[in-house]
Amino acid sequence: MDNRFTLQLVLLFVTLDACQRGAALHGIASKVSILGGDVQKGIAGKELREPLKVRVAEDKGAAVPGQLVNFVVTSGGGRVFAGASLSNADGVAQDRWTVGTKVSQTQTLEVRAVDSQTGAKIVYATYKATVLPDLPAAIT
Repeated sequence: MDNRFTLQLVLLFVTLDACQRGAALHGIASKVSILGGDVQKGIAGKELREPLKVRVAEDKGAAVPGQLVNFVVTSGGGRVFAGASLSNADGVAQDRWTVGTKVSQTQTLEVRAVDSQTGAKIVYATYKATVLPDLPAAIT
């Protein structure tokens, strides 16, 4: 057998083993809990004071680091700063939300992910915010 081929096989098995150990170590994200930033009030068209903060965990409650979490505005016309965040060592992911300008519209945002095993769309949580009118710069 060619030495290069043998070396390639060894590297392949070492890589597969490391990937399997990493999956077992980190677990599979099964739930996302809102830690902060829900039900805020903010001025129309302005960024909310608190960041949106969630915790990604596996079935037994252990943190899942490195999970991609998406923050998607679903109503109200606002926007998020990054739109996606990787969970840190504590399983925490964050983003910032600027609410829309229409005071009469409900402002909602979903925390989403795609199941890496099945490709299924998952909505983990929904944030809500209330929009307040901006104060006039001056009264004349």
